[in-house]
Amino acid sequence: MRKKKLAAWLLSILCAIAFFACGIPGGGEPVIPPEDGGKEAVAPPKENKPVEETPVWNKEPTVTGSFFEDFASGISTSVWEICNQKWGLANNGTSPANVLFSTSRALAAAEGCESGGIAVLRSTGDYHETPSKRRQGAAIITRQAFGPGKYEVRMKVLPRLGQCTAAWTFYDGGGSTAETNKYSEIDIEMPMHADFRKWSGTSYKYFYDWQVLAERGTAEAETDGVNDGQWHTYAFEWRTDEANGDSAVVWYMDGEKMFEIRDYTPRYTATFWIGSWFPNDAGWVGSPAFEEAYMYVDWVKITKYGDPVLAGASGNGSGGSPVNLGSDPIPQNQYVANPAFKQFADGNFAAWEKSGSADSGGASSVLLGGGSKLTQFIAAQYPGYSFDLNVRARVTGGTGKLKIYAEYMFGSVRMGKSEELLFENSGAAADKTLNFTIPKPGASTDVRIVAETESGVAATIERIELYLK
Repeated sequence: MRKKKLAAWLLSILCAIAFFACGIPGGGEPVIPPEDGGKEAVAPPKENKPVEETPVWNKEPTVTGSFFEDFASGISTSVWEICNQKWGLANNGTSPANVLFSTSRALAAAEGCESGGIAVLRSTGDYHETPSKRRQGAAIITRQAFGPGKYEVRMKVLPRLGQCTAAWTFYDGGGSTAETNKYSEIDIEMPMHADFRKWSGTSYKYFYDWQVLAERGTAEAETDGVNDGQWHTYAFEWRTDEANGDSAVVWYMDGEKMFEIRDYTPRYTATFWIGSWFPNDAGWVGSPAFEEAYMYVDWVKITKYGDPVLAGASGNGSGGSPVNLGSDPIPQNQYVANPAFKQFADGNFAAWEKSGSADSGGASSVLLGGGSKLTQFIAAQYPGYSFDLNVRARVTGGTGKLKIYAEYMFGSVRMGKSEELLFENSGAAADKTLNFTIPKPGASTDVRIVAETESGVAATIERIELYLK
């Protein structure tokens, strides 16, 4: 009997649980009964509580000062060393002639600068007309050495492979053992793996050479493409407060934390470098298949922290003098190498692949026979990027069309193509522009420019240029 009563009691409890559970959708919040008996019961709105982010630091840093530069007065050689150094293999170093600036507020504002003027750093690739200038970059270096703090640069990345766009601290006081080594370096570098959708940060605690002593950590971030022609703010925070567990370097892009390294924190003050240079490593940065290209710097800010640090050395190189653009326009990135077909040797045009009949038309044109084609591959251009394709050309004889367009490539595989610029009927040269956007979403990673003639028609092309919008 007691067993039957116990069983009945348990059954009633289970039924009650089932009843109340049925009134809680998903076992969640209670249902409000309908007031008029005819409407469906509705759960009360959930309260949206903010999610607390994990603090980056155990103890916030003490700010002791700041450095700010927006080039309103140009690039002062008392503040910046204009780099003329060379490092690495198979390049022509850096040149002060590649460091340009404008103090025109109107010109800088038209480029999207938030304040002051603009610094323009030029690099020259494998198709530059002067061999001694090929693989030559540019850099500026603070005269002052800085320690722990937040380092920020608002810039547009130099958009071509084969070079490394970078912002980095650097001090090398020598020493081949961990006990004697005095070294300090933190890097922001792009591209990675010959891909501008990836950029990296590296922090060195010790470095003598790659065989004897090299203790460093590297992390990477993935994006839709940092060579998108837009302004981005790249930053890192350097902390050395070991007493509070805050010894690390943390990297940011446009205010968003990207990654951190906590095991290889530098201990010495260092100068701050910004520039573009040419590593001899195609697996890292790709190949510099361009004539010249530019990176742009809007402003630089260093917020100094009171964390402990050892004294490194300030910048004391003589350097050179930057180039004042004055009232001249800000130079723009033009993506087609040998755009006017001036570089012609042994029957070939530098940077162009040809099939069929293509010959020099003089100092600045190409004569394209019937059924012929010229192509040029432009690597690392991604879905969503928009371009203006500018062409000056004319049909010189026969019946048919000259077609010029862009193909969207994934390596050697064509994923699609733009509309075509068409030239037909003999006459004077005409200027035409095609606007196109690489489809997004999409798998293409490169662009190929194509100029081709139909059978039976001849054409002269004076210029093909490509600009990112």
